Amino acid sequence: MVEGKDLWIAVDPGKTCGWSLWEGKKVLKTGQSNSLTLFRLIEETDVKFVVYERFILRASAAKAMIGNEFGTVQTIGVLKYICKRKGIPCIGQTPAQRTFFTNDRLKVMGVYEKGKPHAMDSVRHGLYYLAFTKKAISVDEN
Repeated sequence: MVEGKDLWIAVDPGKTCGWSLWEGKKVLKTGQSNSLTLFRLIEETDVKFVVYERFILRASAAKAMIGNEFGTVQTIGVLKYICKRKGIPCIGQTPAQRTFFTNDRLKVMGVYEKGKPHAMDSVRHGLYYLAFTKKAISVDEN
């Protein structure tokens, strides 16, 4: 089990789940895994909250989703259940919110890891939460 004072996790759910473990404003570790590994990490880590990317079905994509079992939605459901059981907040963000933190911006901030696109999406969500929800970090918006 990972221990720390202000641990929290940001998640990009999907077939491959991207995740980043944070202590306050610092990324401790990132990874990409299946949902079971992600669930185990959250259950075994003393996190204060979870930030995740919500799934939003758009009308333009609805027809193409006929017959889909919505694995991402199922992952989010289990994630919310684990958080509820642990008594911790589970904070959803829209997919668009991560786009402020481009690869170039992540590189300048020293948090970019090549070859881990899903993990980097979780970092983007974590940074968005810190910058725009908590206002705990400042970023140049240009």
